[in-house]
Amino acid sequence: ISQWSMPLFAIMALALPLLFPGTAYNPMPSMERYVLELFSCFILLARLGRRSWIHQGYLMLSLPMLAFLTLQFLTGHWTI
Repeated sequence: ISQWSMPLFAIMALALPLLFPGTAYNPMPSMERYVLELFSCFILLARLGRRSWIHQGYLMLSLPMLAFLTLQFLTGHWTI
């Protein structure tokens, strides 16, 4: 895979506002526009998903996260 710069940029664009929010600036309300730049990570996941062990590992991580976040939303503990 020769396009490692796109996912690296997407990760940095998402991580920098979260790691260094500043004192008067809250980065969470504007995260939607940063998440739009993460499309390259989905392209990379699709390429890596050809290998069955990566595909199964992703499913084993994402399904519990889906259940956890759904329960957080349904019980009113959603913080955003």
